[in-house]
Amino acid sequence: AMRGSKVIVVPFSDPGFWTASAAGSYTTVVTGTSGISSDGPSINSLGQVAWVGTYGPTGVHVATGGSVVNWVNTTGIFSGFDPVCAINSPSVVSMPVKVAFLANLDAGGSGIYTVHADLTGFVITPIPTDPSIGKFSAPSINGKSKLVFRRVIPSGTDALFTGADLTVDRVIGEGDTLDGLTVDDVRNGKQAINDRGQIAFRATFTDGSQAIYKATPCEADVNGDHSVTIADLLGVGAGWGMSSGAADVNPDGVVNIADLLLVVAGWGACPLT
Repeated sequence: AMRGSKVIVVPFSDPGFWTASAAGSYTTVVTGTSGISSDGPSINSLGQVAWVGTYGPTGVHVATGGSVVNWVNTTGIFSGFDPVCAINSPSVVSMPVKVAFLANLDAGGSGIYTVHADLTGFVITPIPTDPSIGKFSAPSINGKSKLVFRRVIPSGTDALFTGADLTVDRVIGEGDTLDGLTVDDVRNGKQAINDRGQIAFRATFTDGSQAIYKATPCEADVNGDHSVTIADLLGVGAGWGMSSGAADVNPDGVVNIADLLLVVAGWGACPLT
């Protein structure tokens, strides 16, 4: 996995995580014969590394410099964790670093969550999805805390979603048509969504062929309903002066007249392309 000039290296001879610069220097994050159970660590632009494992308690761990801290574990509502998590790089300084992860619940089912640190400890936020409806996998999070994840609904069809609504938040999935071909399966990686909300994914078609696509949402669609209307203008007004959020359309770290003009310019229907 790579962000900027830093790449994560996992050698086979000695289980562990390292960060490496393009020039080839290495920094040890964690090594050992236990606790390195993640399918692959994730790194942000601050150099923080996140992974899922049993390094101490089972859960999500984050290494900052030479310190490793367990951010969430099986004490509480979770019974286990998917081996893939994703750590973001906040688009503005005032936003916290967040890790997106998939966890199994003591009460049954699974769900997508984020965790971030604040002055009181760690804040766990569920993505508003019903864990009893479908199965989830592969969460990815951008610097504005926007997520994309794969979900298999009870009918057996799979699709990529950015939220709980099975219609509004659906990006692409089984049964859809791309380039004249019918989609049979879609997959995303742990760094699949950027700060513009663009989503990279792989599509497998019913004829067995595959292709990689980039889904680009309408940036002026502040409320995410796939159209730019008066509701989006009101959304910019409600967020005026703020340093982050969907109302920061450009995104330049402040909600102002520039964002308002982009909403006006993007007026009308705005499906994902």
